[in-house]
Amino acid sequence: MATDNSTAARQPLTGDHLDRFLRALADAAEQALAAQADAVRNYRELAAAEQRNRAAQGGAPEGLRLDPPASLTTQRVLLAERLVDQHETTARAFVAWWADVAVCAVEAVLTGTPLSRGRAAAADPSSCMEPDVLACLPPVPDHDRRLAELALRMEEDRMRQDGLPPAGAREHAADIGLTTRPAPGGGYALVEDGTPEARRRRLWGQMWREHSMPSLPQTDDLLHALTAAGAPPSVVAAVREVSEAVDSALAAKARAIMLNDQLEDEPPEDTARYDDLIEALWKQADELPTLLTAYARVLTTHLHTLRPPR
Repeated sequence: MATDNSTAARQPLTGDHLDRFLRALADAAEQALAAQADAVRNYRELAAAEQRNRAAQGGAPEGLRLDPPASLTTQRVLLAERLVDQHETTARAFVAWWADVAVCAVEAVLTGTPLSRGRAAAADPSSCMEPDVLACLPPVPDHDRRLAELALRMEEDRMRQDGLPPAGAREHAADIGLTTRPAPGGGYALVEDGTPEARRRRLWGQMWREHSMPSLPQTDDLLHALTAAGAPPSVVAAVREVSEAVDSALAAKARAIMLNDQLEDEPPEDTARYDDLIEALWKQADELPTLLTAYARVLTTHLHTLRPPR
């Protein structure tokens, strides 16, 4: 018998309800981004003040400084730096949630399959899901689950029989959204993990682990679906622009990593030219959070154009 939670999770989000939810999600993501920008500005101001204080001291040895206000400024800089990291983590989680729901909303309109409340909440960074609600999410592929279970059994055998340390089976399971719990007959069993990070890994896999972003449709597939659905050419062009920009940034990141690896293996004589290229590629890759925000915004803005006239 379905519980109240599972029943509510399976209810569809359609029409005005979906639009209101997307607008609220967009607003939350924008607020998280604004808070991140404020934290960066505060950190830079405090860091600049610390530099001025040090310059005024005339280079006195740090360990001999008798200046409580300067010491307090230093601590504030360290706190502000940690706060920047925390705000960045929060902003990325909310932008990823927004982009994920925007994609799901477009797919729901194009296919006529409603988006469930449970799926819409899947990437909420501030909530845990019980097993009955997790059942509303796309399942962990059987092949991946079986491999994770095999790895866990082998790890337990090695630890019990040979006294070897853990070999990463639990980490592998966590990468696909599973966690361990004691099994009735002894040992451990793998179960679905309802924490936000586990759900993101389950839904988006490598894209989340490596790029802090959700899985997105292939650009050509998305454009073809929009065109087939009769989307206005201006909408197709806008989606093409943001989707290709994300693709280019991901390609730049992949190339930067590849070149870094090549330089470590076989350093060329002219490293400066490669250093400049790698720096330019990383600069382009660093725009991914901004580009993903633009992607989510375009899909949200034009969602209504994909619906048939009332």
